[in-house]
Amino acid sequence: MQPPQFTDGIPVFTEQNFQRPEDKVYIHLSSEYPDFVGVPHSHKFIELVYIISGSAEHVVGNSRYTANKGDIFVINPDVTHAFYEQEDNKESFCAYDLMVVPDFFDLNLINSGDFTSLGSSFLFYSMFPQEKAATADLHVSSNRYNDFGD
Repeated sequence: MQPPQFTDGIPVFTEQNFQRPEDKVYIHLSSEYPDFVGVPHSHKFIELVYIISGSAEHVVGNSRYTANKGDIFVINPDVTHAFYEQEDNKESFCAYDLMVVPDFFDLNLINSGDFTSLGSSFLFYSMFPQEKAATADLHVSSNRYNDFGD
């Protein structure tokens, strides 16, 4: 992994920090990069985070969310955020991080280089109609781990 660049003291990751240049999608476990849990950072790709164990506080700008097992977060490029593991966890915080280069998506379906337009599309909201208007990030919470786990 190449070291990240820094902007105003915040690490900014690109796809070259994690994957081969020809790859458009990369997935890893957060436990593979423990030095970056609890560190505010941004990236030049879309990140989909699926919490598989434990809980954390997810800070995105001025917003704070509780991240629990079974939750999904979608973070757009250039959005500073961090997951802070809860100290009273019964199990360690761990998540799958799916990183997608924006040009992976068919621009006939999505008219921008981030996840916001997909988040506001008919297809997406037909699956999650209770979600509010699209923002710099998206949090889909589930009370039952198996809703997404399976």
